[in-house]
Amino acid sequence: ISPGIGTHHTWNNDDTKLVFRHTNLPHHSLGTMRKPLFIVLSWFPYSGMAVFPFIVIKHPDLKLNETLVRHERIHFAQQKELLFIGFFLLYLLHYIWNILRYRNHVQAYREIVFEREAYQNDNQPNYLQKRKWLAWLQYLKKSPNHSN
Repeated sequence: ISPGIGTHHTWNNDDTKLVFRHTNLPHHSLGTMRKPLFIVLSWFPYSGMAVFPFIVIKHPDLKLNETLVRHERIHFAQQKELLFIGFFLLYLLHYIWNILRYRNHVQAYREIVFEREAYQNDNQPNYLQKRKWLAWLQYLKKSPNHSN
């Protein structure tokens, strides 16, 4: 195995291919956290999803997408701050609140406080290095996309 690539394990189960790999991206571009492990599920309905310490992705090439990886790593930071279960509970509650408020799945998803932080900062290479503890709280303020 080449230095910096890390180990990987692959197995097939019917149409599901699971691949656990460390990212090939330079460590500095991902912030100060460990390199994530990837699970590739070709049938997965989303491009990516963070479930610390894994990033579930739809296609193996997505592990090279720095913006997507950084977005999911921002979710790692949020998950750790809320001791994991707190993150998922608040995420679900905020989504339910938003779906009642906006009556639109895409808008409800994009207005989840955790997604607002991740989308606003996933293009900034050093964001995770300078991110403040509980930074997502500042996104509880009224959304600029809210029309009421």
